[in-house]
Amino acid sequence: MKKLKEFPLISSLSMMRVNQSFAGLLKPLVGESISGWIARGQHSKNPFLFDRAADAIEKFGAADADETTSGLLRRELTQIFDVNSSLFDYLFADYGSWLKHPANLRVDMCELCLFEDFSTYRRPTTRSIWAYSWFNICHVHGNLIRDLGSTIPSQAIANVLNHYMGAIPRPSSLSMQSPLSIRKLRMIASRTFKTLSLMALSFQQWYISALKAGKVHIPGAASTVALIDFEIFMSDLIAVIGKKRSYPYHQKSYIARLLDIKGECSLSVRLSPSAGPEACLCFEVREHPPEVRMAMFALLGLFIGVPHCVRSWQQGEDFQVRSDNLDRLWWGMHSELGQNLGYLEWLENRSRNWNAAIKERYSHLLVDWWHNRRART
Repeated sequence: MKKLKEFPLISSLSMMRVNQSFAGLLKPLVGESISGWIARGQHSKNPFLFDRAADAIEKFGAADADETTSGLLRRELTQIFDVNSSLFDYLFADYGSWLKHPANLRVDMCELCLFEDFSTYRRPTTRSIWAYSWFNICHVHGNLIRDLGSTIPSQAIANVLNHYMGAIPRPSSLSMQSPLSIRKLRMIASRTFKTLSLMALSFQQWYISALKAGKVHIPGAASTVALIDFEIFMSDLIAVIGKKRSYPYHQKSYIARLLDIKGECSLSVRLSPSAGPEACLCFEVREHPPEVRMAMFALLGLFIGVPHCVRSWQQGEDFQVRSDNLDRLWWGMHSELGQNLGYLEWLENRSRNWNAAIKERYSHLLVDWWHNRRART
């Protein structure tokens, strides 16, 4: 796959500053996590300062140095390494706390990034951005990041190698449960999967730009709102987008149909309709596997109007020119067989917590499209 443009970029001038500031020490990589860099440094020829940094992390009682709330710890680390705090923050970008995994659950990684580390005789290391559920497509290689079975990069790449070495000699043993199953390969090669991947990548780039700006310019509106306000809104949409069908009472969810997922899966629950809508909503994004999460955030970008997401969807689908296309699609996300099961009412209640500018821009998401359509006809 063609290598994508890396983000964030470090200029040659910045690299000169890095070399000067970290003289005699192992240099951090672009996008590397603080904890990953410290772990690599402890195995370098000059581990003393890295060992001091590891002791500081333990002293603060932090799970790792990448915790969003550890401002004091970050300042102590800049003192240990005698580096300018602005350069430190630039190298180790803080992507906020929205949908960030705790340290013991950061098992999602890009295996191609780890292979690249390995092939250049570098100790495999983690990237800061892998710690978030909203990040699903590697912006360097364009592939889906996935659970590699360990929070330790060296063990994660060993797991990948063991898997491939074990799977290759016996193609007849390839099963539907295997990550290399024919169904999985067909899914990844499909036009819809590629479209969703591009949309998920576009959403990530849009959100990272908002993080850098410290605010959100609402797509399609002149309004600007605080990040926390928009994250509340996006969390509510994600809960509906990632909802599960009540198996076997309802038809497959829209994402299951898009990805051609058959049978029971993370998008199904064995509950009767009487359990109510909240039992089927997605309040924990990690309950879904990587391909489902990727599709969820691709559709989130579409519904909030991220321009590249909308264009990718229109180019990738048989998109008829109708003003209510997205309204109809949104209705299909929270309804089954044309009948609303309470998700719209739930969202209406949640919208009371939305910023006024957000509620004005996205008021169409709270409209009973099916009822309005029947009234018009």
